[in-house]
Amino acid sequence: MRFFWGVLIVFLPSWVLGAEQSTEETILKMDSLEAQLEGVESDSIRMNHLFQLTGFYLNRDIDKAHLFIKQASLLTEKMSPSLELSKYYHQYGNVFYMQGFFLKAADYYMRAANIAQKIGDVERMVNAYNNIGMVYVEEGNIEKAEHYLEKALKLSEEIDPEIIKRVKFYMTMNLGIISHQKQKNNAALLHYERALSEAQEYGDKAIEASILHNIGKVFVDEDKYDQALVYFEKAYELKQSIGDLKGTITPLLEISTIYSKGGKYKDALKAIKEADAVAEHYGSTDMKTYVDSGYYEVYSQMNETAKALSYLEAYVTKKSQIDTEQKAQDISRLINQHKIEINNLEYEAEKQKQRAQTRMIVGTLVFLLVIFLMLYLLQRSKTKQAFLAKEKARLAEDQLRLENDALNQSLEYKNKELTTNIMNLIQKNQLINQVSNDLIGIQSDLKEANKRPIRKMIYSLQSSSSDEIWKEFEIQFQQVHTEFYQRLHERYPDLSANERKLCAFLLLNMSTKDISSITQQQPRTINVARFRLRKKLGLTGSDTDLHAFLASI
Repeated sequence: MRFFWGVLIVFLPSWVLGAEQSTEETILKMDSLEAQLEGVESDSIRMNHLFQLTGFYLNRDIDKAHLFIKQASLLTEKMSPSLELSKYYHQYGNVFYMQGFFLKAADYYMRAANIAQKIGDVERMVNAYNNIGMVYVEEGNIEKAEHYLEKALKLSEEIDPEIIKRVKFYMTMNLGIISHQKQKNNAALLHYERALSEAQEYGDKAIEASILHNIGKVFVDEDKYDQALVYFEKAYELKQSIGDLKGTITPLLEISTIYSKGGKYKDALKAIKEADAVAEHYGSTDMKTYVDSGYYEVYSQMNETAKALSYLEAYVTKKSQIDTEQKAQDISRLINQHKIEINNLEYEAEKQKQRAQTRMIVGTLVFLLVIFLMLYLLQRSKTKQAFLAKEKARLAEDQLRLENDALNQSLEYKNKELTTNIMNLIQKNQLINQVSNDLIGIQSDLKEANKRPIRKMIYSLQSSSSDEIWKEFEIQFQQVHTEFYQRLHERYPDLSANERKLCAFLLLNMSTKDISSITQQQPRTINVARFRLRKKLGLTGSDTDLHAFLASI
C-alpha cells in the first residue's frame, strides 16, 4: 500500500483561491454585500459585488460561489474584451476547478488568457496559463501541463519581479512536480531547488515546507532514504514553527515509512503516533485514513499480523466512509447546482420581463413616429414616383445595353481565340502535308522492304489529318457557339453536313483561303459551295453578307 499525501499537498490550489481571510469583519462585509445585491441598479457595481462574494465563498461554500458567478454571467453578455471580462472568466474557472470540473475550468482560464492577450495584460495571462497547467496535472495530461507552465514561466520574465515573485516560485515548483511525475528526477530537483530559494527569499515558509517535502519524495524514489529523511524532518520542523500542526502529519508519515524500511520500528511508531494524535485532535477522517494505512505498513514490516490486519480493517472502513460521504457531497452538489440553475432562470426571466416592458414602451413610441413619417413620406413619394419610374426605365435600358456590349465583347474575344486555334490547326495540317510530301520524296531511295511501312505512314497522315482537324475544330466551335448548329438545323433542316461546316467557317468570318487550308479543297470549289449555300438560305439576288446573316441566326 502506497501513500500519496506527499504529492497531493502541493496540488491544493492555493494559487487559485484568492479569497480573503475569514475574519469577523470580512464576514460582516460579505453579508452586507449580499443584502445590497437586490437594490443595486448599476451593472458595474453589481458585478463588483458578485466578484467579491464569489471569491469569499470559493473555498468556504462552493455552491454559493457558483450561484454568484452565474449571476455575474448575465451581466457579461454585452461586455467587450476588458480586464473585468478577463477577471470574470478567470473566476468562473476557479469555481469549476474547486468543483472538480477540470476541463471546464481549463476552457474558462483559456478565455481569460485570450482576453488578457487582447488587452495586453501579461500578468493575467501568466496566472491563467499557470492555472491551465495545474488543471492538466489534475487530469493526468503531463505534456500539456508542462507546456502551459513553461509558457507561463517564460511570460513572467516580462513582468516586474516584485509583482510576479510569488506566482513565479509556485510555477517553478509545479514544473518540479511534473518532472517528478515524468521520472526526470534530476530536472525535478533543479526546479525544486530554484523554487526553494525563491520561497525562502520571499519568506513563504508554508510553501518552503511543501518544497522540502517534495524533494524528500524524489530521494525516496531514488532509494536515498537518509537524504529523504533530512528533508522530511526539515519540512516537519517548518510546519511546526508556523503553527501548521495539521500539516505535520504528511512528513511524519513519510518519516515513519523510512524508519520502518530501515528496521527502526520504535522510531517509526513514535512518528506515526504523533501523526495519529494530530489527526485525532483535528478530527480529520481523511488523515486518520492515511495514519491507519501507515500503522498497517509498520506492523506488517514488524510481522505483527493481528495489529496490521486491525489497522487495515480500520483503513478500509474509513476509506469506505469517505467514499460514501464524497458521493453524498456529489449528489448534494448536483442538487444545489440544479437549484442555482433554477434561480438563474428565474432571474433571467425577470430581466427578460423588464426588457420586454421597456421594448413595448419604446416600440409604441417608435410605431407612432413611424406612422407620422409614413404619412409624410407618402405625400412626398407621389411626386417622385413618376421620376423614379422614368429613371428606372433608363437604368434598365442602360443595363441591357451594357450587358449586350459585354456579351458581344466576350463573343468577339472567344471568336478571335477560336480563330487563332484554327490557324494553329491549319499550320498543323500544313506541317502534316509537308511531312507526307517529304516521306513521298524519300521513299524512292529506300529499299523495297522499308517502302511498305513508309507508304502506310503517308496514308495514315493524309487520311486522318483533315478529319482530326475538323473534329478538334468542331469541339472548340461548339464550346463558343453552343446552340448555333441547333438553331441552324431548326431553320434550314435541308443543309448537308459540309454546308453546315461551311456555315461555321463563315460565322467566324474566315477567308476562302483559310477554309481551303482546313478542308483541303480548291478555292474555286469553296466559292461554288458559298453560292449554293446562299441559294439554300434564300439569299440569292441579295446583297446580304453571309457572315452577318449567320450571326443573326
